[in-house]
Order: sequence, then C-alpha cells, then structure tokens
Amino acid sequence: MVRKILLLGLLAGIVASCSQERRWSDEQRREMRKELRQFRDRNYLKNMDDPAFDRFSEVVVGEVEEDYPDYQAFVAMPAVQDTVTWVVVSVITDDLAANYRNMRYMFPYRELVAQSILPDGLTEAQQDVFYSCMAKKINRAYGSLDEFVLNAIVADSTVTSQQIAAFQQQCAADTGLQVAAELPLVE
Repeated sequence: MVRKILLLGLLAGIVASCSQERRWSDEQRREMRKELRQFRDRNYLKNMDDPAFDRFSEVVVGEVEEDYPDYQAFVAMPAVQDTVTWVVVSVITDDLAANYRNMRYMFPYRELVAQSILPDGLTEAQQDVFYSCMAKKINRAYGSLDEFVLNAIVADSTVTSQQIAAFQQQCAADTGLQVAAELPLVE
C-alpha cells in the first residue's frame, strides 16, 4: 500500500512538472533568441545553417529559462551577458561531447578543403574519421571540452589556432586523408 502511494505521488509530481506552464512569454523567448544572434559570428555557430542555429537557440533559451524563470529579473541582472555566454559555451560543449561529428561546425569540411588540409570529394564516412581524430587530439590536449570551447570560442587565441592547425594536419596525415603533394613532372 505504501509503495502504491509513493508511486502515485511520484507520478503526480512528474505530471505536474511536465504540465507546468513556462514562465517566459513567447515575446520574451523571441527577444532572447534575437540576443543570441550576437554570438553568430563565433566559430562554431557561424558555420551552422539557419535551422541548426534555430535548434541551438531553442536549447540555450530553454536552459536559461529553466535556471531563471523570472525573465524580468534575469535581464536586470548585472552579469546577464556573462550568464548567457556561459550557457552558450555549455551547450556547445554538450553538442561536441554528444557527437564528434559536430566538430564540422568548428572546422567545416569546405574550409579544410580550401586550406588544402583535406582533399575535395571525401565521403561522409571519411570525414567522420577525420573529425573523430580531431576530437581525440583536442580531448588529450585540453583535458576537457569546456576548456577547449572556452579557448577556441571565447578567447580565440593565436596559440589555440596554431595548435588546431597542427592537429588538422596531423589528423589528415594519420587518417591518410591529406591532400596529395604535387610531384614535379619528370621528362
């Protein structure tokens, strides 16, 4: 009997939490999504197409709304921009941790081809091998994805850029996907 009461109480709590109304209005959510556009020039986000960025924005807005259910109090906070930046970095880190293929937003295949790091015409599977290698090298070098995202996206330091370029060259070579060097013609 006690078990049934506990189970019913648990189910009632789940139903109540699922049916709870959001505290932000649609207009407030739109305002927050608009504010997120300022991050669009950041490396990871600038390479997303509009539907992917919209999905990303929804996740960020949802997390901010969950942590700060009172919109007016949230936007009045002195460190509101730092809070939004932290949530953006957190969501990017979660994206990268969830699937190494999301590295394509950090290092788009087309840019790697233009930089002569990877050859044109690689299959999705070949690209996946490259991005998996990049994820492993980044995890080893930075210790955590949070640290990498903070350095690569927020700080965007020259050292990070040089190190990443070296990783890209190493992964292209390690996976056999590097651009073949042109050999001089022998007559």
